[in-house]
Amino acid sequence: MTLQRGIGIQITPIAAPQVGLFEARKVRRAVARGAACKVDLSDRWNLWDVVHLPLGAVRERSGIPPLAAMGARQGLSISQV
Repeated sequence: MTLQRGIGIQITPIAAPQVGLFEARKVRRAVARGAACKVDLSDRWNLWDVVHLPLGAVRERSGIPPLAAMGARQGLSISQV
């Protein structure tokens, strides 16, 4: 989908290719947040152990920094996060 919607290479005959929809800054931020996660979600992690908690608490417990914190590290304003 990135090739189709990001740099304009047509992958599927159904949708026309588009340019400029891939936002590298957001992808880098998502990768950094994922790398900060202290929990391996593929190794016996159970959603039901945390489903009753607020999302912020689950993120804190897992070591995932808030979006605003990641944006500040990358020099972004809160409106860009």
